[in-house]
Amino acid sequence: MQRTSGRAGSSALRDYYGLAASASASASASNGSSSAGTAVASSSSSPLHPDSINFSPSLALENLRRTKNAAGLMNDQARLLTEIRELDGERQSLVYNHHHELVAASETIRRMKTRADDLTPSLDALRASLTQIDKIRAELSLPEHLVQHKSSGGDQKGRQARAIEQVVELPTRLRDCIALERTADEGLAAAERLWGQSEAVLSAWDEAGVHGVKEIASECREVLREARARVSGAART
Repeated sequence: MQRTSGRAGSSALRDYYGLAASASASASASNGSSSAGTAVASSSSSPLHPDSINFSPSLALENLRRTKNAAGLMNDQARLLTEIRELDGERQSLVYNHHHELVAASETIRRMKTRADDLTPSLDALRASLTQIDKIRAELSLPEHLVQHKSSGGDQKGRQARAIEQVVELPTRLRDCIALERTADEGLAAAERLWGQSEAVLSAWDEAGVHGVKEIASECREVLREARARVSGAART
C-alpha cells in the first residue's frame, strides 16, 4: 500500500508542478506538438522530474515561475490539496476495511476452534465404537450347525461373512434409519421395521451360542429406546 501511495503522490506532484507524464510526452511527440520543456520533464534524469534522483526544487520552482501565473498556481494548489484529502480518505478507508476483515477472520477462527474442541469427545466416542465393532467382528463366528453345507465352500464363507457383517452393523443401520428420515416419527418407524426383521436372527444366534450377539442386541435396543424417548419428548412439547 505504501508503494501505491508513493506512485499516487508522485503523480499528484507532477500534476501540481505542471510536468507532463511520460505517456503524455510520447503522445505529444507522435503528433509533432511536444515542447522542449515537456521532453525534458519526461526524462527520468531531468532535474525537473519529481521522480528523478537529480530533482532540483529550485530549478522546478524557476520553471514554474516561467510557465505558470499566480492564478494557475493557486488553482493547482487547490486541486492538489483536494487530491491529497481524497488519498488520505482512501487510505483511512483501506485501513478500516482491513482491520474489520482481520477482526472478522479472527472471530471465525475462534468459533472454528471452539467447535473443533466440542467435537473431540464425539470423535473419541466414535473411535471407541469403531474399535469395539472391529473387535466384535473378529470374535463373531457362526456355529457349525447354522452353516449350510449344500453349496460350495467359497459360497458358504461368502454368505457367512455377509450375515456377520449385517449383524455387526445393525446398530449403525438403525441409527442411519432414524437420522436419514424426514421426521423423527418416520425414522423411528423405519428403525422398528428393521429391528423386527433382524430380532429373530439375533435371538437364534444367541440361543446357538454365537459370541457377541447379546452385546449387539443390547446396543440395538438402547438405540431404539433413545429414539422412542426423543419422539415422546417432542410430542409432549
